[in-house]
Amino acid sequence: LDLRGFGESSKNGPFTIDQYADDLAMLLRMLGIERAVVAGLSMGGYIAFAFWRRFASRVRAFVLADTRASADSPAGLLDRQAMIRAASPSVAISIMRPKLFSPTLRDDAPVVQPVLGMMASTAGTTIAAGAQGLAQLPPRRRRLDPQQHLTGPHVLALAHPQLGDRAVGGRAHGRGRP
Repeated sequence: LDLRGFGESSKNGPFTIDQYADDLAMLLRMLGIERAVVAGLSMGGYIAFAFWRRFASRVRAFVLADTRASADSPAGLLDRQAMIRAASPSVAISIMRPKLFSPTLRDDAPVVQPVLGMMASTAGTTIAAGAQGLAQLPPRRRRLDPQQHLTGPHVLALAHPQLGDRAVGGRAHGRGRP
């Protein structure tokens, strides 16, 4: 499955996170899947939150990795706006690289070059459209708040990034839960 603007799909944007959530709902409907385990990594976490907000009854379980529930900070929004203006993989890499990798991770670590290669091969228009969709996220008060919604017996644990992760802060989320 390609998200709008990524892989083999149409490159005409901008795209919104809610559109991606609606696309996921349509795909599940087409496949005859009533309820699903919804997992989101990084930008996919934003999509998973939007899916939960829009289609909560379709969510059997919820898995989040290296993502967050809040909209961008003012500095993060400036970075997204720079990626929109530039529409360039090299600009996206220069902005995102320090956020994606720990400063102690060496360039020859097995994960670094594949991730940078994937970013470098993404069309500039796709980067701009994705950044625009993320920049348009509503403020936290109108989004799913994990402190409020991800509680109770149906939630076993919240995944959080490794300490030192610069994209989402590298700290545990929740009310004292591991």
